[in-house]
Amino acid sequence: MEHTPVLLPEVITALNPKPGDVCVDGTVGGGGHAAELVRRSPGGMFLGIDWNKNAVTRVREKLTALVDREGLAVTVNVVQGNFSRLEDIVREELSGKRVDCLLLDLGLSSYELEEKMGFSYREDAPLIMRYDEDTAGLTAARVVNEYDEKTLAHIFSEYGEERFAGRIAGSIVRERRKQPLYRTGELVQAVERALPHGHHSRRHAALRTFLALRLFVNKERENLESALAALPRIMAPQGRAAIISFHSLEDRIVKQALKLYGPPRLAASRREAGSGKPIRPGPKEIARNPRSRSAKLRIAMF
Repeated sequence: MEHTPVLLPEVITALNPKPGDVCVDGTVGGGGHAAELVRRSPGGMFLGIDWNKNAVTRVREKLTALVDREGLAVTVNVVQGNFSRLEDIVREELSGKRVDCLLLDLGLSSYELEEKMGFSYREDAPLIMRYDEDTAGLTAARVVNEYDEKTLAHIFSEYGEERFAGRIAGSIVRERRKQPLYRTGELVQAVERALPHGHHSRRHAALRTFLALRLFVNKERENLESALAALPRIMAPQGRAAIISFHSLEDRIVKQALKLYGPPRLAASRREAGSGKPIRPGPKEIARNPRSRSAKLRIAMF
């Protein structure tokens, strides 16, 4: 599956990379945004960061080939790391240089869905849900099989904003008494059994449960808060930051954090960024890439 970067023209317009700029992609994923940042910052530096070692290897090879093929005079480095350590990684890898352009894309890449780590409710796979693939650490299977009903309900409500959190937690506990839940298909069935008879929604029944588990297992909310708090200390004067979120919990965190840095002063296609509303994909992009539908881009200048 080829990864399609979300809101690519809008991100490039917002970040406006220039010759000599220091650019950082804190969630390099499939490398789609990264490639354009590298192309547009000749004489500069690019640092890509990702928690997933396979993504790091893949994007390092992709960008090295791009630089060689197009004769780009850009220093490229891609490292494995969690953006919760954004400040430390930037200082270590950039030798104290400040960042001109920074991107955080908080969505799953197509490659992560392909790796059968249990992120998707549409395919049967082991219930792992870890970006770093460390099955010795906390996994989604451990959460659903070991946490008590009250804690599960809290996780589904707090992290997934699931209205039937209590019912779903109860169903999971009943099902695991019969046999442990180790696969995504088993979890989906437990969720579906919990919903009221006749309940219908345009979203998949297990979407919010899977979202909640993914955020909880990987500490994504806490990691995002740490990364956002580091921005004033790593961004250059007039530096630009762009953050793409895919659900309301993360968007609220981003919106509140960026308010601290003053109103954005960058124009972006389809609207003026200073309006305070996020930039959303247009109908053409959604038709071409349906997974972009829920994307929200917020930007700020420092």
